[in-house]
Amino acid sequence: MPVNMNVMQHQLVGAYISKLALHPDGRPSSVEGLLHGLAEFVNDALGVEAMTAVYDAGTRTWRIHGVIEMIGIEKDAALDYAWHTPKRITLRMPDPELLAEGRNLAIAFDAGRQGGRIYTHQFYYDYIRDSSYKMSNGDFLDSRIADYVFSSCR
Repeated sequence: MPVNMNVMQHQLVGAYISKLALHPDGRPSSVEGLLHGLAEFVNDALGVEAMTAVYDAGTRTWRIHGVIEMIGIEKDAALDYAWHTPKRITLRMPDPELLAEGRNLAIAFDAGRQGGRIYTHQFYYDYIRDSSYKMSNGDFLDSRIADYVFSSCR
């Protein structure tokens, strides 16, 4: 079963990932640590204490309600960090099952067998079209970072 990661609050998640990228000391080594750190970051950013990271063993899901969910992973999943260097390029490959699902959906859309289009997050449209919901450049960058880090091809 593929791992599904869904981000609902791209700007907040991206801002947290940016913080981890810029300050490597103390990065969490587990998904649990990542989600607890993210919950604390979101609470601080919003001035609340309501956000918590919760694991559901039945669905193997880590979730911060309304912020992010990671489905199909073990509670004690380890966390690795990767980036490109001049001597090593890291390609994050799409999950084969999710890629096949996305490809089949795209073919169905193109052939007219199913109505709709491949989903793109609304913040892209708002920013590019300069809509009244357009976010600042910094918030857009943070949102793109979250989409980059957690996206999957479905």
